[in-house]
Amino acid sequence: MSGQKYPEKSSAYHNDDYESKGKTEGDSSSQRGQNVKKTVGISVKNVHGLYTKRGSNEWKALCGLNLDLCEDHITALLGHNGAGKTTTIKILTGRMSP
Repeated sequence: MSGQKYPEKSSAYHNDDYESKGKTEGDSSSQRGQNVKKTVGISVKNVHGLYTKRGSNEWKALCGLNLDLCEDHITALLGHNGAGKTTTIKILTGRMSP
């Protein structure tokens, strides 16, 4: 690309200090000159997803998923085939129990 620089990842996305809904984490980076506060809307800790195939073979789709989704932020779920994206959405929406 034309030498475009992207902002560094914020430590707020990788911080385990805020674990429940409603807690905020200050972000030291600026967005258009303003300090950004993030409020966790959904917090998922140590979630496992297991499928049973025909013949009693079990397959782990998720193994210890930890995820914090902030309010007022768009979040994308990316991964290879079989990485557990659909299983994660099914668990978050209640269509599958963890």
